Amino acid sequence: MAKSDDWQWQIPLGIVGFLFVRAWSDASITRGLRGTIFDTGDADPGTVPADLAADYDARWRAMVVRPERLAAADDVARRMASREARYRAITDPMGVPWYWLAAVHELEHSGRFTTSMVVRDAIDTPPGQPVSDPTITDAQWDDTARALLRGRGLPSWRDWSVAGLLYQWERYNGFGYRTHDVPTPYLWSYSNQYTTGKFIRANVFSPTTVSQQPGAAVLLRRLVDLGAVTV
Repeated sequence: MAKSDDWQWQIPLGIVGFLFVRAWSDASITRGLRGTIFDTGDADPGTVPADLAADYDARWRAMVVRPERLAAADDVARRMASREARYRAITDPMGVPWYWLAAVHELEHSGRFTTSMVVRDAIDTPPGQPVSDPTITDAQWDDTARALLRGRGLPSWRDWSVAGLLYQWERYNGFGYRTHDVPTPYLWSYSNQYTTGKFIRANVFSPTTVSQQPGAAVLLRRLVDLGAVTV
């Protein structure tokens, strides 16, 4: 009888253990796919660390959008602004600036409403195959955007200063560029704050590769200059 009881417990405990390992693996792989070497993940201190805040503020003040990149950056910024109402319907109830979500939508999905804002489970991807987010309908996109904001804990974040915005963008993409002494292109690409260096795949950094998309800080600056937002 004792053996039978032990056996009955082993099954649910085994399932619990499997689910725990699966969840841990999913989180680890997902962070790796973001190109990070280390990542604060969802452990949020509630305020921007002082050293990062000083770095963000200094770079923001010194940032100049490269003239040859200005038109391309403005195209993206204007597309973001044209969709403000849709973004705000999602972000306003959560207390998140619409342009935080809009920038991630552009940088991760080129502004398409047919791919999920939540990264797909990488474990289910066959070895050697690229990981891509699932195709969804336009109507489903809003729910995936809400899931992203909740998953990152952004409804409880209150520091939406420039430094707070930049911190949450970099936190989302990962802090791995700092280990290479490269200002992250996720923020600074298309500006004088970034020249070269990019993660070309999970945890593989190329010092000679140049990002070909505008950084979130550049998009924010163009939105301000175009009169679309005030920070």
